[in-house]
Amino acid sequence: MDLEEAAKFIEKIAKSKESFDASGFTEFGVEVAESIAAIDGSSMKILDAGNFFVFLVRTGYVIVKGGEIKKKVFEPSIEIVEEESKIDEIREAMEMELAGKLNAELILIDGVPKELKDNVVGISKKSGLKHGSVPLLYLIKKYGDTLLPAKRWFYRINETTYAAKFHPYARFAFRVDAIGEVKEKMEKIASLCNEIGNIGYPYPLAIAHRIVEIKKEEADYIKNRIKENARISDEEWENIFYDYHEYMV
Repeated sequence: MDLEEAAKFIEKIAKSKESFDASGFTEFGVEVAESIAAIDGSSMKILDAGNFFVFLVRTGYVIVKGGEIKKKVFEPSIEIVEEESKIDEIREAMEMELAGKLNAELILIDGVPKELKDNVVGISKKSGLKHGSVPLLYLIKKYGDTLLPAKRWFYRINETTYAAKFHPYARFAFRVDAIGEVKEKMEKIASLCNEIGNIGYPYPLAIAHRIVEIKKEEADYIKNRIKENARISDEEWENIFYDYHEYMV
């Protein structure tokens, strides 16, 4: 595929349209919740031996109650895994464990929770859902904005998965995973989606994302401390973690 073909492929995606059952779209308003918590996690690979990997994983939360915001970020945990994909499972388990300890009317988790509970709602920054080769949420929002212009709405994709537009002028619809009284949950989440910098996205989740981010300087510091505490020579360390790409000029 050359440059022109790639551009035409994306153009075709952008012009795609799909009809949906209009009755599947539900308009909703805004209701203020007593308290809403938001949980997020981040991870960063700091060492790669090829057959094992060392990651930093950190979680944190934000609670909004009565107009007050409480934030908590935890020290990063050092995790050693044999498969890189395992780190996502570890981070998600840490997030769910944290959700079980928080007391809030609703608990928002970034992504798709492994276990949905009545007060736990997953909101994904990016969705892999698709219709053929076209992003499904793109098609749903295009149709939804035609059906309910300048309105808040949600569309049921399956038993527990929805597409939701949380602000009348939001640029994006998000994947939401929830059970129970979904409309009521959507209305309470919408009360937190008016911040000018994140219109249509719950600002507690945006704050949680920022506070849990692991900075490169922090990762480098911990990596160096591990090296200092490992009773091996520089040559042994280098031979375990080398990547010959770094030696090629």
